[in-house]
Amino acid sequence: MYCIWALFITSVFSTNKMRRWIKEGNSKKIDDFFVKEVYYKKVTNILRICGVTFEVTGTENVPSDGSVVFISNHQGNFDVITLVNVLNRKISFIAKKELRKVPFLGEWMANMGCLFIDRGNIKQSAKIIIEAIEYIKAGNAMTIFPEGTRSKGGSVGEFKAGSFKLAIKSGSTVIPISIEGSYKVMEANKGKIRPAKIKIKVHEPIETKTMNKEQQNELHNKVRDIIVNGLKEINYQ
Repeated sequence: MYCIWALFITSVFSTNKMRRWIKEGNSKKIDDFFVKEVYYKKVTNILRICGVTFEVTGTENVPSDGSVVFISNHQGNFDVITLVNVLNRKISFIAKKELRKVPFLGEWMANMGCLFIDRGNIKQSAKIIIEAIEYIKAGNAMTIFPEGTRSKGGSVGEFKAGSFKLAIKSGSTVIPISIEGSYKVMEANKGKIRPAKIKIKVHEPIETKTMNKEQQNELHNKVRDIIVNGLKEINYQ
């Protein structure tokens, strides 16, 4: 109920302001608004009410600006707002098209820079990927879950090599992220929200601009190994 109310109130009082900034191309105002007003006030309160606590290491590896693709394993629904809360900069996602139609949420996601993909439409999907590459090139940050779906547990699925085209073709920095315990908030409880601790490890950046073809082809395996090893470190702490 709080999530719905917070989103509604923020939308009512800020939508016109957001539209004006978008029309003016004032990305600084938009970024500041999301980081200070949405990420750290609304999202922090949502996580606090749900009883979610964090143990985070490696945030010094997150650049304050520039083209970045964050690559993370995907355990549960709370991965998205967890990353939104801890990365300290505006980030966007590629989401399924159905979310664009959700009242308030769809518009907020669009304002965040999220792109909506129709997985059943090859032509539209290709267009969205091109838009995402240009969006990242412009100095923005995007988060990718290369497993393609939630694991709903502690395992890590195979990373789809195609997901890394966004980073390679945009020449951006890749930052791997290991997330442990997010599935315990919802997925482990048959959809009911329960308090849990989520552990996050942000790894050192990987530059893609200087990679040769062989390194590019192996990037998805390299990043997966880093994330899996990070999960082992988290679990042994």
